[in-house]
Amino acid sequence: MGVNYIQPSGLFGSIALSNNSEYDAVVGIFRGTVESRTLVDLTAGYTMNNGLKVTLGVANLLNNKYSYFPRLPQITRVATLNLQYHFGGKKG
Repeated sequence: MGVNYIQPSGLFGSIALSNNSEYDAVVGIFRGTVESRTLVDLTAGYTMNNGLKVTLGVANLLNNKYSYFPRLPQITRVATLNLQYHFGGKKG
């Protein structure tokens, strides 16, 4: 589930919550039980009138370590910063 806050210019953002139950994986050598997980993802950004848009995304905000399959490395928090420019100013 999640919530988005979107507008043509200015501040925007979203927050999402996902929950996966424990399950048994049988995919080639990746066999075993995958533990349940709850993840929170957050995105925030700002769109300027000059065509510049800045977005910060944080996946797994609470840094809950998990793996999609047994015997794979654990995944932790990942943050990305995105700068986007629309030549000619604000698109619209």
